[in-house]
Amino acid sequence: MTTITHMRQGTRHTLTAVGHAGYAPAGQDVVCAAVSTLLCTLNACLQEAYDRAQIEHFSAEMGSGDTLLCWEDTGEDGGAWDTIRCGLRLVSGHYPAYVQYKEESV
Repeated sequence: MTTITHMRQGTRHTLTAVGHAGYAPAGQDVVCAAVSTLLCTLNACLQEAYDRAQIEHFSAEMGSGDTLLCWEDTGEDGGAWDTIRCGLRLVSGHYPAYVQYKEESV
């Protein structure tokens, strides 16, 4: 199972994703591929926004089955986070035995 947690403290976001979906064997797992695509897209969008000085304090650590993204929301990310969050909710809603998505505010 992939567990994705989004934590928000004011304007600070932390997103973690841990584990593999396990829907199908490695290389054939469309659920894992969907989550990976969404997370890689968010990483690329946030990196571009950071490079253009549209967001602050961006950091990323991505590996196989393990992701950590941190950023400061200035409202200038182009809507990337809202779009990706929608996608993560859809995947976890359609495949709840394989993907868990939760949000926390502090």
